[in-house]
This record gives sequence, C-alpha cells and structure tokens, in this order.
Amino acid sequence: RTPSSASGSVPKLGAMEGSFFIRLASGWLELRQIGGGGRDAAAAYVATTSVSGIEVLPDNRTVLLRFGHAVQLGHLGAAAIAMLGLLPTTGVGVGAVLATLRFWLPHVVVTPNKLALARPVVNTPGFMTLRWDGIELTSRDIDLLGEERCLNDSVMDFFLKLVVEVLAPPELREQMHVTSTFFFQKLTSCGVESGEEGWENVRKWHGNLKDGLLSQDYIIVPINEQNIHWWLLVVCFPRRALEQTPLDGLPSGCHPRIVCLDSGQEPPPKAR
Repeated sequence: RTPSSASGSVPKLGAMEGSFFIRLASGWLELRQIGGGGRDAAAAYVATTSVSGIEVLPDNRTVLLRFGHAVQLGHLGAAAIAMLGLLPTTGVGVGAVLATLRFWLPHVVVTPNKLALARPVVNTPGFMTLRWDGIELTSRDIDLLGEERCLNDSVMDFFLKLVVEVLAPPELREQMHVTSTFFFQKLTSCGVESGEEGWENVRKWHGNLKDGLLSQDYIIVPINEQNIHWWLLVVCFPRRALEQTPLDGLPSGCHPRIVCLDSGQEPPPKAR
C-alpha cells in the first residue's frame, strides 16, 4: 500500500525547466522545485479538492492532473493553470505514479489510456508491464499470481475491473461499480462507530458517478483482512434499502441485500 508521505520525482512541470517533486502534505499537494546542489527552492501548494481528474496521455508516460478551477502555482508560475502534466523521472513507471495519486486522491476519477491485455508493454528483456483502466501490473505483481502467494492491491484492482469489463453484459456493467481496494479501509478508519460516521469518510470518493455511489444497483467492495486474506462484499440495490416504500411488490431477486463472497472456511487468526 502506498504511504501518504510518499513522494515522486518529475523532471518537468508544465513548460518550466528544472526538476520537481510532488508529495502530499496535510490535504495539499506540495510541488517543490529542486535547486542546484540538491537544495530545495520555490514551492507551490494545491488543495487536493481542486483536482477534478487524472488522465494518462497517449504516450503512456505523462500523467495529467485536471483542476476544477484555475489554480495559481505561487512562485512556480505567474499564470493560473487548469491542468498540470507530470512526467515521471527515469526509472519511475506511470503505474507507480497512478497508484500514489489514487491513494492521495481517492475522490478523483482516473481516465486511462487503455491497453488490452493482449498488448502488454515490454520495457526491458524479462520485464513485462500490463495496463488496464489506469492500473499497471509489473512483473513483480504478476508473479503474485503463482501458487501460495498473497495478492496485493494492484492485482485485485486490475482483475476486478478486467472481469467486469470482459465478462459482465453491457446492460449489467452500467449498473455495477467496483470500489478501490482502499475503500473499505477508509470507510472503517478513524475509529468510526456508526455507518453515518463511516460514510463521512468516503462520501466524496465517487464524484465521477452522476447520481452518486448509491445509485448503482451493485456495489462490489474488495476487503482485505490483516493483509493475509481477501474477500468480496456485494451490496445489491442499496437505494431501495433507504427508500420508504414497501418491498413486497418487487420482482424476485430485486430486493436489497448484501452478498459475501469468501473462500475462507475460518476467519483469519486475530493474533496475526
């Protein structure tokens, strides 16, 4: 899992020359120019709530941040900007950048440059990268698909989205939403004691859905227990559960319910 204090380097910021790094700092994206001799120079701060979209450009190297309104970059640029291009430094893949940004900005939708599974990107001999829907799997991630290996967040996010895209009928696909593997973790964080408190943690996460998360007929939530076991929770017809209308007249199979898909016969040991 990507820590909130992680940083990433970019050799160019917009049309300005020089080296920069970006990191999360108390709800703000800090963009700082690196001066000669490794000394920190000018910096700018952009509120995370200002970011409205993340897009991967066709070169599969540049990540574009779109802002809901023009923002000023302080000492880094005089003119207000509506978007910002991030070009990762050599050795840093776009997948690593997206994983970090998805963790920092869970409320922002990622618009990927989709590449089908049949078109893997080969970086170096023996090293293959697969990309789908803004998620990148490296050879190291792919190795986790072997026997007796633990799947990580990237593998779960990648294949859940791929399964929905490939196997779900189009009419059903429009009614389904697969949440991030970080969703349940955030929903239950900060010592919440009720569903209302948990909802406050994630209510801004799905602004890209026209009528909100609860408008979907099926919400698929991957859950990790103690970093040793994955299972799926499927919330069916959540809106109907909140409506003050009788459920007796609904067709069979259309009642609100929660389905748990778990291959484990026993819960993970609490001592671990």
